[in-house]
Amino acid sequence: MNYRKFTALTLLILLIVRVAPFAAQDEMACEDGFRSIVHDLGETCIPENPQRIVTDNLDTLGLMLTLGIEPVGHNHAALDGLVATAPELADVGEQFNTNSLDIGFPMSLEVVLEANPDLILVENTEVLEQLEAIAPVVAYDVYANIIESREMNWYDP
Repeated sequence: MNYRKFTALTLLILLIVRVAPFAAQDEMACEDGFRSIVHDLGETCIPENPQRIVTDNLDTLGLMLTLGIEPVGHNHAALDGLVATAPELADVGEQFNTNSLDIGFPMSLEVVLEANPDLILVENTEVLEQLEAIAPVVAYDVYANIIESREMNWYDP
C-alpha cells in the first residue's frame, strides 16, 4: 500500500469515527418495544406492534379497513359515508363501528382518552399537544406529497 492510499484510508476511518457519534444523536432514541417514525410534524417513538389505534381521518380508516386492522376509535359518520358509496363494505363498516368508540368530528379528546389508544394517527393537528399526552401521535397531511402538476387521482394519497 502506498503512502497516498494509506493516508486516504486513515483519514476516511477518522472521519467515520468522528462523524458516527453525531449521526447517532440525530436519531430519536426509543425505549424497548418502540421504534422511531418520522412524520409530517417531526419524529415520534411508537409501539413496534400497536394494538389500539385511533384515527381521525377517512383515508387512514380506509387503509385500516382494507388491512383488517380494527381501530379502537374513529369518526363513525365518516365510515358511514364510505359505506354509503361502497355498500359491499357494509358488514365490515358495521363491525368497525360496533367494536370502536365514535371520536366524532371535531374529535372528542375525552372519547380518545376513553379508547385508551397506544397509537393515534391524525390529520387534525389543532389538538396535537393534548393528544400527545394520551398516546404517541403520528400526524400527517394525506395530500402533502402529491405532485401538483398532475391531476389528482384517488390512488395518489
